[in-house]
Amino acid sequence: MNLSKPLPDQPGLLKHNDARPLFHELGHAIHSQTTRTQYSIFHVTTVRDFGEIPNIMLENWWWTPSVIKEIGFHYSYLSDSYLRNWKESQKDSAISQPPQQLDDEMIQNLMNSRHSSEALATLRRCHLAIFDMTVHSPKTREEVESMNLSEMWNKINSEVTMMEGLENIGGGWEWGHGCARFGAIMRGYDAGYYAYPL
Repeated sequence: MNLSKPLPDQPGLLKHNDARPLFHELGHAIHSQTTRTQYSIFHVTTVRDFGEIPNIMLENWWWTPSVIKEIGFHYSYLSDSYLRNWKESQKDSAISQPPQQLDDEMIQNLMNSRHSSEALATLRRCHLAIFDMTVHSPKTREEVESMNLSEMWNKINSEVTMMEGLENIGGGWEWGHGCARFGAIMRGYDAGYYAYPL
């Protein structure tokens, strides 16, 4: 895991925030490997309400100081070419190579930021869950066809996250198409995204 600014030619290095999906998907893998059932229909993620819980729990390892210390290190130690890249990126050629592992103070600072990061992430997931439920709630085809998805997306986002968007500087409620980036709504969640904010 890399907490420093990566160079463009450094594939595969993860920032701390990028490691969360890795732990999340590892939760799916562990859940799948440890599930025992007589009938495949009951295997792992059949019930959407529970399917994401083990993964969200595994994400807590992402915030364990000992785990951060063990897997977090400076990219310049990966290879001689990375060390050369790091040296070339320094304005002061006399500067010494940073420590390989994160120090305890930096890890503690990262831990101190956890609750604000989690609060924002939870609000974001609540926004997505409410939008998902809203677009799956109409009773008629006509109601669906009359939905203004961009306006709905922005209004729900404003209400839930309490953050302003371009609507407050003249963009109107229809600015952007944030809902088009919500891929989970097309991948079988169908009014089931609410399991994420738990």
